[in-house]
Amino acid sequence: MNGGYVQRIKAPLGTILVTLGISCISAFALYFFIELATAAITTADLTDATSVGQTVKASATYPVIGINVASNSDPIEAIASVTVTLNGRAGFQYSASAPGFSVKEDNKSSGTVGLFDAGDSLAGFSVQSVSVNPQFTMLAPTTTKAALVTDSLMALTAGDIAFTNTSLHPAGTAYNWHMVTTGATGASSTLLRLDNATSAPVFIVGSRISAFAPAGTAVGNGATADGTLSVVRGDLVFAKRATESSYNWYIVTTATTTLSDDATENTAQLNGQSNDPAVISATRYSNITPSGTVTDNGTTTGGLLGVALGDLVFLNIGGTYGWHSVTGSGNLSSDATENTAAIDGAFSSDEPAIGIGSVMSKIASSGGTLQKATSDNTQITNTSATLTAGAIAFTETGYAPSANGYEWHMITTGGTGVDGAAIRLDNQAERPGLNLKARDLTRPITFSPTTPAPIAAPIIL
Repeated sequence: MNGGYVQRIKAPLGTILVTLGISCISAFALYFFIELATAAITTADLTDATSVGQTVKASATYPVIGINVASNSDPIEAIASVTVTLNGRAGFQYSASAPGFSVKEDNKSSGTVGLFDAGDSLAGFSVQSVSVNPQFTMLAPTTTKAALVTDSLMALTAGDIAFTNTSLHPAGTAYNWHMVTTGATGASSTLLRLDNATSAPVFIVGSRISAFAPAGTAVGNGATADGTLSVVRGDLVFAKRATESSYNWYIVTTATTTLSDDATENTAQLNGQSNDPAVISATRYSNITPSGTVTDNGTTTGGLLGVALGDLVFLNIGGTYGWHSVTGSGNLSSDATENTAAIDGAFSSDEPAIGIGSVMSKIASSGGTLQKATSDNTQITNTSATLTAGAIAFTETGYAPSANGYEWHMITTGGTGVDGAAIRLDNQAERPGLNLKARDLTRPITFSPTTPAPIAAPIIL
């Protein structure tokens, strides 16, 4: 086939992104993307769903995506898989009783050939239609550790790990994690210092600050006496390294050990790197004890981290350690045959590519320094969970705020239900729009060379 690309479709109800895998019926495969379009759907009949620049009604079971493709040569080609991501300004409710995703194929002997109309036939996917609603996991500080940045009463202690939004001291443009390096009473205190800044932080007007007390904290002294932090494998460390421009999260990948800013005294490894983590001299570092930790063994005999839906995990994926959300419960392992869990909205059949021999830690509903404040399997469609202003959320948003995958957010206006109309994240003016994904892997759709075969994809919510 000739060329191809992805088009994001803007409509009143959000953004629709569809990815199609096109495969040849032969010994090799082609994979690329096809331009899509939206259409105004006003009746139950299938009208032309390939017009560009129109709108999509937020209702019922009508097609919202049109595909018009043709093969130019033998062997003929087929759509092997379809992935749909819906970015909703006000979120989506997925109907478990509906098929979720199906296709409408142009009938060459009835109606108007080349257009979608009432004469066309609905073709369901034969084996499996899968949907994944993003998880919504919340960490809740104590009531004395969460307030507006104008507060003058909350106790902020050196070593606390804070989540807030600063413009200066340190410079920033969004909510992020910071280290309290000089404590104070009140976020507005001129004595407060974050991330070793020499002046009090300048907060974004109207923002919030929340802080969590660590399991332990220390200040390096650049020497071999004192200034050390005792840690164990799997601990989560918040520190500033010479190779990084800001404080970041790390994981201890050696056994019971000592973290120090002095290379001759330090025996800890962070993120599987050398025994000298190059922590910046005379800076503060803190650690969090996880709810559970495991060292992967790269085989099918143990080394598994059991996780529940909504657990937060700190893992090595593709060579990089970072935070992830469990979106499919089971066991995490670098071995594809042994792994049964999914992360970050991946489907259960997707292998997360965990680093062989790496260390995995989780924050769950019990154990450790921090626990998640939402129950297992709290999804974006939840209508009953209590969300409190000042709590920190880890989820995937598509709108208000826009984000690239799962990220940390501040709940700035609380309410009932993740999908509640009152909920606001990161001081946004609108409720968050959260993603819904659907994919089907089982029904190849074959079309003839040179003759376009329009296919409409009704997405049923």
